[in-house]
Amino acid sequence: MLIDGELVMAPDGAVLPSESPATEEIIGELPDATAEDVDRAVRATRRASMEWSATAWSKRGAVSYAADLRRSAARRRAEIVGSLLSART
Repeated sequence: MLIDGELVMAPDGAVLPSESPATEEIIGELPDATAEDVDRAVRATRRASMEWSATAWSKRGAVSYAADLRRSAARRRAEIVGSLLSART
């Protein structure tokens, strides 16, 4: 779980199986969040939302632009890797 910018496990270490919807095969495990985990996540979200809304529009625009650039670069890398993999078959 990503709570307040940190990856955390359930406090008791409990996990739930993650199933592929296509094959119903178990493909991993996910932390089994408690009500306290949900409350922490909601508080962190509210705090981040207040901080973001208080951020100058110019900085929010710059952050959004940088995120768009990273997303585009990741998409291009995925296309290149896909082309290389398909060329091998």
